[in-house]
Formats: sequence, structure tokens, C-alpha cells
Amino acid sequence: MMAGAQQLNPRLTQRIVLQGTVQGIGMRPWLAANAAELGLNGRTNNSADGVHIDVSGPATAIDTLLARLQGEPPAGALIRHIERYDIAGNDFGGRFLVETGTPQQAADARTDLRTDTAICDACRQEIIDPASRRYRHALNNCNSCGPRAAIQHSAIWARQHTANAPFPLCNECSREYRDPLNRRFHSEGINCARCAPQPQLERVDGRGFALESFTNLDAVDAVASLLMRGEIVAIQGITGFHLACDAGNAGAVTRLRAGKQRPAKPLAMMARDIDIIGQYAELTAAETNALLSPAAPIVLLHKRPGSIKALADTIAPGLNTLGFMLPATALHQLIFMRLEIPVVMTSANCSGAPLCTDLQALRDEVKGLADWVLHYPRDICTPADDSVISIGKHGAQIMRYGRGYVPQTIALPTGFKHRGSIIGSGGPWKSSACILSDNEAVLLPQLGELDAPAMRDRYRDNLSAIARLRNTTVKTVVSDLYQDCPAAAITQQLFSSASVAKVQHHHAHAAACMIDNDIAPDSGRRLAVIFDGMGLGDNGELWGGEFLLADYSRYTRLAALPAVAMPGGALAATQPWRNTWAQLCAGPGWQAVDDNFGALPVIQALRQQPLKQLQHAVAAGTNSPRASSAGRLFDAVAALLGLAPQALQYEAQAAMLLEQAAAKGTVGATNCAITLQPEADLLRWNLTPMWVDLLQGLHNKQPVADLALAFHRSLAQTIAATAQALRNNNAADWPNSDVLLSGGVFQNRLLLNLCIKELNGAGFKPLYHRRLPANDGGLPVGQVAIAAARAQEQL
Repeated sequence: MMAGAQQLNPRLTQRIVLQGTVQGIGMRPWLAANAAELGLNGRTNNSADGVHIDVSGPATAIDTLLARLQGEPPAGALIRHIERYDIAGNDFGGRFLVETGTPQQAADARTDLRTDTAICDACRQEIIDPASRRYRHALNNCNSCGPRAAIQHSAIWARQHTANAPFPLCNECSREYRDPLNRRFHSEGINCARCAPQPQLERVDGRGFALESFTNLDAVDAVASLLMRGEIVAIQGITGFHLACDAGNAGAVTRLRAGKQRPAKPLAMMARDIDIIGQYAELTAAETNALLSPAAPIVLLHKRPGSIKALADTIAPGLNTLGFMLPATALHQLIFMRLEIPVVMTSANCSGAPLCTDLQALRDEVKGLADWVLHYPRDICTPADDSVISIGKHGAQIMRYGRGYVPQTIALPTGFKHRGSIIGSGGPWKSSACILSDNEAVLLPQLGELDAPAMRDRYRDNLSAIARLRNTTVKTVVSDLYQDCPAAAITQQLFSSASVAKVQHHHAHAAACMIDNDIAPDSGRRLAVIFDGMGLGDNGELWGGEFLLADYSRYTRLAALPAVAMPGGALAATQPWRNTWAQLCAGPGWQAVDDNFGALPVIQALRQQPLKQLQHAVAAGTNSPRASSAGRLFDAVAALLGLAPQALQYEAQAAMLLEQAAAKGTVGATNCAITLQPEADLLRWNLTPMWVDLLQGLHNKQPVADLALAFHRSLAQTIAATAQALRNNNAADWPNSDVLLSGGVFQNRLLLNLCIKELNGAGFKPLYHRRLPANDGGLPVGQVAIAAARAQEQL
């Protein structure tokens, strides 16, 4: 009987390798607890290619362990692949061991890098409990929360590979680390007030001070007193320093703006809890959940009408939205214990400079700006700005990809079989990068423009860090067609032995949207509507309002907005009136506009500009490139309606003000027509009727909000009409009903919602971004997907 039972349930010794998000989430403690319950012996450790489990015991017990891994893994785990095979027999001394030694590095790192997560409830309770030994411990964390990528030097999640390595555990933390029943069992980031780096407060001017004059507790609590006194404090966070001040103190906010050289761009705020945020902003259940999520992003919220709570008028001038986040770390939680006010919490850098992560660089950066610095001596390995998301009718959309989301792994859809590493360097603007290895992409934080040397250095450092963490040799660098692209130059220089592939800007947007919607590479082409600022087309022209029929490997351009001059070149992106004038010239004609609508204030204002010089420049093609740019179209309409300033103070300011005005408009109150006309092998939009309708609306003194809404509705209706026309024209070869919506213009929630409605009504299935930014921050993912698909076709 016993021999028969053993035959049915033999004792095996096997190795199991888990790949995916399997490190930094308490996987090894979970394995130890479950192995003990199932009577299994063995050992587990972290490696660059995943979590290794050597296990010995009855086959059915091993099967049960694997079933639990697949059905009920530890919170935060995402197991993408499991390998299981026999190894030489070993009873492992009758125990299951969690090992901390450094395993041999794999050729390629195939474990996901864990994102930094907000403090969990258990750790939060400890820091406010006077009976806890972690009472007021500013860096408190456990297996369920805290910094991961921000302190990680290697693909292997082990303390000796983190920024905590210089701070050995005290005896009590060591006991917790070895205790299988403790939630900090083998938690590589743990510490306590005895063995952690200590927060320190200093004056930026170097003068001495008495801490007792601000607090009876500690340096962290003193910051609350300083903020309430109107001081500006630089505060070290997980992924970089913030600049903080009382959001209701107009003088402090004005001083902070002047120091950052940021005159009008909205400032993010942090508040202690949801109740305080709700005093200033309207909150939906989805927005509340996003604020409370482990990523703890900045969430864009609508201002609460008639709120009696006062914020400085300069927090978000001219806008009815506010950006709020909750405290993500124990340090921030402790600062806010006494604060019942929102606090500006913006990146510690001047305009155009990278986020400060180094104390000495910070001291140099904030001289004359911040009054105080709260810091602790732990390195920041993966710098990132705070993520920004917006939540609308159709879910959440990432506006900026940063802390809490990076560097999560994005698995390519089933059907990609490419091997080898590819880096996508993004485009000329909103610089980011993506590394692809074994069909898993890791997207880096968005940086912005690389004009300043310090920004280029940060981009280079980020690339070097991710290549090191993935422990891989880059075979291909993918770049934009745009020639003067700093990101491409830096990437090609850094990986000089790699081959170089070129990918068209809007094709990459389409591919990124396909990845975001898990579209397989062998599933055919889709219509992609790409509306953004601009990107270089394959014909050498600037594109920005395109209809492409595309799969991952190739595309055909079927329709586009009209190509209109950008007088002044780069100036047209910052001075909207230039686009208004150019669009009116290209549409109804300037003379006809002046003759029929010359009494309008906007036309009189345009007459004051150097129009003759601009006319000569456009006619001669001097510094006036033509672009089919949807972004410049939004600028032009905003300026025509009197919503845009003469010179923009931050990117997309005109478009944001136009969207905000349209949200207050009345449906059907005015007409705004766009027609379609064939042009060679393209279907072009004819905007002339639209401009006449808008001018006539102004002449008739129709509300600007109604005109702004009519413009948005007309765009959505014309997008659907264009899709219908293209499908009718190509009926025999039309692939499916999917329509991809990508590009920075589709971060406009109103436009996106209207497009979804119109496309659904026309029998299409709209697909849009959910995990990746619609703007150029998601571009590198599309680049590597295209390169992988093309390489796969050549096999």
C-alpha cells in the first residue's frame, strides 16, 4: 500500500523559476510560509532572472504550491512566466530556507523592477503609535510598501544591492528580518530609527538655529511649523526633492514661482487626507481611489465651486482644476500630522532643469529660493517626478509617467517573439526612453526638453541605470526621423555598438496605442488618428493631424489636416496669434477676413502685428515651415476666441484654456463646419467653413464657451466622418472597426469623450490610452514595438 502511494505521489526535487513582478513584494516570505504549511523543504533566493525556488517534497504538495502561486500570489505580484524542472535530490536539511546571498547574475535580467509604493496602513499606524518602536520613524516601510526602484542598484532585490547597504540593521530589525512570522521577514528595505539614515533640518543660508523654537519633537515636525510660518522648505522624497510652502499663503507661492521661474504653470499640492482635499476639490469615487492607491499620483480634480477655503490665486491661475496628492511616505505623513492646510509640493528645480536628487546640487539650486532643507543621507537611484493622472468618463489617463508607475514592466502582446534588447529614445520633446528585452518593455520617467546640459546628463544617467538594472546588451537603438534630436544622439553615443533604426513619429504613437490595448502583431492593420503638436513625416514635412492605416511594421497615410505655415518657426509654438493669422490666411484668406470681420477686436489686434514681414517670410518659405499640426490648430482657435495669452507661459496652456471654456458651452448653440476634400492620394480637411463660422459667431456676439464647444464637437464629428469616408473608399480592403486615438491632443478629456461617442455612433470601436501617456512620453514604447516587429519579419 505504501509503495503504491509513493508511486502515485512520488517525492520530487525540482527548481521553479518565477519571472515578472516577483521581487520586492514579499514573495520569499510567502513561499517560506506556504512551503512550511505544505511540508516542503527547500530554499529560495532572488536572482536577476527572477525568484529561484529549489523545493523537495511530495509531487502533489509541489503542485499545490504552484497552484497557489498562480491563483493567490502575494499582493503586488504579477507572475508572467514559470519554469519548472527536476534537479538532483536534496532534502535541504529538512527546512525551507530564505537565502540572502548574491546569486550569479543572469545574462539578461528578466525580473520586473518594482515600483515605489505609498506607505501601507500597518506602517502608518506604527508611526503614530507611541507604544511602537517605530513611533515617528520617518522612513518606515515593510514588505508591502516603501521605496523599491528608488533605492535599487541592481536587478536583484537584496539589501546589499540597495541604497540602504551603508546602514546595517540593528539587533531588533535583524530579528524581525529573520522571523518568518513577521511582516518584515526578509524585507530588504527595512530599518528603524536606530539603524536608518536620520532626517536632518538645515538652513539654506547655513546659519545656526534652535530646533526647540519650532517643535518639541524632531526635525520632521519642525517642518510643519516652518510651513505654517510662510517659509519655503525643500523636502527629500523617495525619488527626488520637493519645494513646499503653504498653498494659502500668496506671498510664499509668489516667491516660490519667482524662484522656480515658473510664472503660471499649475502647482501640485499635497494634503493630509481625503477630507481636506474634498474641501477644495470635487471628488469622484474613482478619483478618491486613485489618490489612495499605492502609486499615490497627483490627480487632476475640479475645483469645488464656492469653497470657503482659500488657496492663493496663483496656484492654478485661470484654470478650474487643481492637482492634489496624498502623503506617500512616513516622512510626509509625519509632516502633515499637524497641518490642516494644503501645501504646494512641486519639484525642486528651476524651469528647464532636472529634478534635484543630490543634496549639494540642491543647495546650489535653491539658494535664494528655499529657506530650509529637510534631508537624509540615502542615495536616490531612480529619480522621477511625481506621476500625474486625469480621470474622466472613460477611465484614468496618465498625463505624466513618473513616481509610482516607473519602472513597471509592460509585456508586449502575445505573438511578439523578438529576442535581444532594443532601446527607444523617444522624440525631440517630452524626452523619455524605453528598453525592450525578451518582449518586456520598461519605460523610463518623462523628463521634458533636453535643452539644458543638466537635463541631457540626467537622460544619459537614466539610460545607463536602466541598462544596468536589466543587465543586458543593447543591440538596436530606435530614434525619431527628426534630425536634431538630443535624445537620439545621446542614446546612440551611449550604445555606440548598437545598430540604429528610424521610426516615424506618428507611426510610433499608433504602435504605442496598440501596445496599450494589447493588440497582437499578426492581427492586421487599424486606422490610427494621431493628433499632436508635430513630428517629422516621411516626406520631410511636419505632420501633426494624421490618419494612418497601420500595423506594427508599416503604415499608409490616408488623410490629414491642412498643412499651414508656422510663421516664426519655433515662435509659433509659443505665440498663438501667429497660428491664428496663418490659419486665416490659408483658409478664408486674410483680405476677406479683414474686409468682413475687421471690426472684431481680435482682427484689430492682429493688424498691430508685423504682418507684412510675416507675409514675405511665408511666401519665401523663410522660417515658416508648413505643418498639419492639430496642436497649433488648437492654439489658433484659442487665440481667435480671446482665450490665449499673447505668449504662452507653459506648454498646452492655450489648449487647456480652450477645453475649459468648451466645458461650459451649450450644445447646438452654434455651428462650426469642417468639410473633406481629396488632395492627390490624401483626404484633406477643409477648415475654411469652420473659420468663417467662428468669426461669424464672434460677430454675432455668441458666447465664447459655445464657440469653443462647437469647435470640439466639430473635430470629433469630422474624425468620425473621415473614418467613414476612408472605410467607404477602401471597402474591399478595410481591416476592422478599430480606431486608435493617440497623440498629446487626446489628453483633452472633452475631445476624447466626444470622439468616443461619435465613433461608436458610426459603428467604430475607439481604442485609446490607459497605461501609457498619449503624449510623447509613451512614444518610446511604440518605437521598440515597431523595431521588434520588423526584426521578427526578417527572421
